[in-house]
Amino acid sequence: MKYLLLLFLTMGCFREPTIKEMMGPDKDGNGVRDDIDEYINEITKDEDERNAFKQYAKYLRLGFKYYNDKEKSIENSHKSSQALGCVSHVWREYHSGWKEGRKYVTYIDEIYAKSFNSKKSLFVEAKINGHFSGQMTMNGKYAHEDCEFKLRKKY
Repeated sequence: MKYLLLLFLTMGCFREPTIKEMMGPDKDGNGVRDDIDEYINEITKDEDERNAFKQYAKYLRLGFKYYNDKEKSIENSHKSSQALGCVSHVWREYHSGWKEGRKYVTYIDEIYAKSFNSKKSLFVEAKINGHFSGQMTMNGKYAHEDCEFKLRKKY
């Protein structure tokens, strides 16, 4: 009996997460995984910045939902790219200078790393990237073209 219990516990510790587990909990229903939501709240000072990062995180999360549907996956990747444009426009408005102006990339990388943090999630990432391979995307010239939320400030 001890052997079966030990085997059961060991197997449970090494299993891969499900898609639902990789998407993570979203208690407030804003489309962003709760741990990433908290991280974004910690790193941002302004509401537009916060909303821009959350727009990006939302589409990363939806990537898990759509990764097996090529058309929806491609559409979601386009929206993720647009969200990156939103982050870039909004961030640069508040942070001048070359170093500070590019710091948002560090935060984007951290959000991405938190999203794709298991062997299975890396498989999902590869499939998403495979769907998007060869696609062209173009972000807007202004923040209001890339951001899906009402901007508080005019950019």
